Amino acid sequence: MKIGKLSLLYIFLAVFMLMANAAQAGIVVIGNPGLSASSLSAEEIRDFYLAKTTSLSDGTRVKVVDQEEGSPARNAFYSTVIKKDKTQLKAYWAKQIFTGKATPPDVMAGDKEVKAWVAGTKGGIGYVDDSKVDASVKVLYKVSN
Repeated sequence: MKIGKLSLLYIFLAVFMLMANAAQAGIVVIGNPGLSASSLSAEEIRDFYLAKTTSLSDGTRVKVVDQEEGSPARNAFYSTVIKKDKTQLKAYWAKQIFTGKATPPDVMAGDKEVKAWVAGTKGGIGYVDDSKVDASVKVLYKVSN
């Protein structure tokens, strides 16, 4: 089967449009609706995910959850908000665990599981694709691409 130049152009445009839509998808940090905070800064989120702090300013205990290593959401979240790559993160947690200071967040399989966990966990915070957000959670931070 021979593909003409016009067909190749249509295929290229379709692939380009799919890639553009994927690039527009954003990651948001979500929280349990019972949290007093209506938003968090990137620095606050970084401190929670690196176990440097475990409470909001009002004293509410926070528990964070991660997505699986290698997932697009996790990659975007860690490179943009936490500002650590996979190697840096492994070294950081190895030191924290060895010294007994902290353990890494629990890991969930994906957006659906993270959202359900956050919605049902007092003080729960996680990150998901923004298209997965509904009234069961509240958006605390929008990750910039």
